[in-house]
Amino acid sequence: MKNALTIVITLFVAAVTVCAQNNDPRAHIETKDCPNGAIYLPAPPTLDDSRFLNDFAQYRWGFRERDNKPRLDLALTDGSRDEDLLMQRFAPALGFTITAQNAPKTFQLMRTLRYDATAACEMAKVSFARKRPYQQFSEHTPCPEWENDRPNSYPSAHTAQGWLYAMVLTYLDPENQNEILKIGYDYGVSRIILGYHYQSDTDAGRLAASATFARLLAVPGFIEELQEAKKEYQALKQKMMNRPIVVLYENDVHCGIEGYTKIAGLRDAIAASDTAYVAVVSSGDFVQGGPAGTLSKGQYIIDIINSVGYDAMTIGNHEFDYKVPQLFHLTDQLNAPVTCVNFSDIKTGKQFYAPFVIKKFGTRKVAFVGVVTPSTLMSEGAAFYDEDGTQLYDLHHNDVYNLVQQATDSARAQGADYVVVLSHLGESTFDVVSGKMIAATTGIDAVLDGHSHATIPCEKIVNKKGKKVLCSQTGTKFANIGKLYIGSNGKLSTELLPTDKMEYCSAAVKAVVDSINEINAALTNKVCGHADQLMTINDANGKRLVRSGETNLGNFVADAFRWYGDAQLAFSNAGGIRQNLPKGDITYGNLLETQPFSNEMCVIRISGHLLCDVLEVGAEALPDESGFFVQPSGFRYTIDKNALPRVSDVQVLNDKGEYEPIDMDKEYTLATLNYNLSQYNGLMLNCELIKQNIGLDVEALYNYLINPLKGRIGSEYAHPQGRIIIK
Repeated sequence: MKNALTIVITLFVAAVTVCAQNNDPRAHIETKDCPNGAIYLPAPPTLDDSRFLNDFAQYRWGFRERDNKPRLDLALTDGSRDEDLLMQRFAPALGFTITAQNAPKTFQLMRTLRYDATAACEMAKVSFARKRPYQQFSEHTPCPEWENDRPNSYPSAHTAQGWLYAMVLTYLDPENQNEILKIGYDYGVSRIILGYHYQSDTDAGRLAASATFARLLAVPGFIEELQEAKKEYQALKQKMMNRPIVVLYENDVHCGIEGYTKIAGLRDAIAASDTAYVAVVSSGDFVQGGPAGTLSKGQYIIDIINSVGYDAMTIGNHEFDYKVPQLFHLTDQLNAPVTCVNFSDIKTGKQFYAPFVIKKFGTRKVAFVGVVTPSTLMSEGAAFYDEDGTQLYDLHHNDVYNLVQQATDSARAQGADYVVVLSHLGESTFDVVSGKMIAATTGIDAVLDGHSHATIPCEKIVNKKGKKVLCSQTGTKFANIGKLYIGSNGKLSTELLPTDKMEYCSAAVKAVVDSINEINAALTNKVCGHADQLMTINDANGKRLVRSGETNLGNFVADAFRWYGDAQLAFSNAGGIRQNLPKGDITYGNLLETQPFSNEMCVIRISGHLLCDVLEVGAEALPDESGFFVQPSGFRYTIDKNALPRVSDVQVLNDKGEYEPIDMDKEYTLATLNYNLSQYNGLMLNCELIKQNIGLDVEALYNYLINPLKGRIGSEYAHPQGRIIIK
């Protein structure tokens, strides 16, 4: 009896204390009139209660979930009680964001509900005085600045707020009830991830919100306020229903980081105009191609992309340049969802990314389907095998079109009104390309292409049923920003917006880009030497030649490899030589732009016969380009495009510095990239490895420039040296 009396007195004192402190005039209900959770809620589990086992298990789960950066970032955003952010949180379910400007009555209602949710939990919080998880286990949260000494874990007021919002929004928009309630539930899960609440705290928070909503219905004027908000909301929904949709897109940015400020600025301008929905997407090849990617193995690029706020992305072949573990590390940090239908574990068949992503714009849904070229298995082959040569990953070369079709059908079944493929297939001599994909499928409305660096404002390709499908590609390095327009009448169009004179700029993204440029500048602005002439990958007309013919830069790179590896012979695959070296001063950044992949060097022993076979693979695509075209050092060769075999008259430099016919049976030392060993049809996989991981490709160029060349690329490299003769 004494214990019962003590409990009653405690609850009474707690209630009086809370009422005195928390009668917030902004709430609909005074705290004293709220359902008293100290009475109707069960007591939270104690440490010796079997129910606590679930609390502890979920707490540890949340702790691990912090490694999922996008989910952690979402949890941190949920930690704020800012009404604007919370309304943005529900936007994916509603199709638009409720603001104080477009729906003032609804926004004010939601703002008031925040205080109702807080009041609903206060009496129970004070009564139960449960320690928060981070207090119980003396562990910091991801946001220590929010930590305090208040033992107010049960029930969770944040969770109550999210659930109360979800209940009211469900009343306003019952058509989207499931999506709304899912977001409301996940809002409470964020509290577990941050370590501020146990599972039972969030469960009790949702129950408190439900009790409060029931009580609110008895508050004079509340039902009328709800009805007014619903009337306003439904009018807004009708207005937003068929608003045009603008999808801004890019492909093959290759570390052209200044462009991110423009695509974000353009997106913000369209959003501010309040005339259309707007999204930003990428068709791959973003983490490699310049110092910002090379120096950080893609990390700086992810930081910039997150500052932009993409809506969907797919991966390109060059996302594999830093190998698959780094690819996973980088994409795990993206705030944007990644979609790719054809990248899987070869042993289990598990797809690593979602086959599609659906985004809601008003009442219309757009599905984005991602696909990457299976030629990546050849061009970035080292990423797909372990050290023993066992293949770990697959890109489903023979099944790409079927996988895209399956994703398209599934997206349509889930209510997608439009299907847009984020394609990194491109157009080339390879047998899996975007044009053939369109011709082999149905249900696709547009293909935002990449990989081949083409500039295609709008091409119409007929699909399997004779319907025209839009296909567009923006070039490379943000030369253009693509704009896909989906009109109120459902018609689609694409166009390219050149960026050279574009004035749109996001100050927030620019701040991130500027900070990264500042970090890079300390190293990349260092002058390493001087070139008496332009060292180029192009022919005299400015057209890229390095993948189908000899250039002076190809000579220089191959010579650097041979000197650095102290080998008789050397070669660079043409695809690894990406940018010119300017006439005049050469910086370390210039060298990084020329060799941006951070590939390790090696030296192997190779027979003359096997080297000729490698050269044949490099020449087989002529007259078309090939990234495997061989730029040689220490030997020269002839190609006849009309003969088989194409390669002949291979000659090597002897000890006297004179060329002599290659000895097919003799073994030579050859310096090249580790990457190349698994390329060229695997011809070099079984060669004896004399030196492994002797340094990076860019280090070879740097050391060759400052040591034997004494910092000067002179007249000996004024022109190609006649190492490749093409008939």
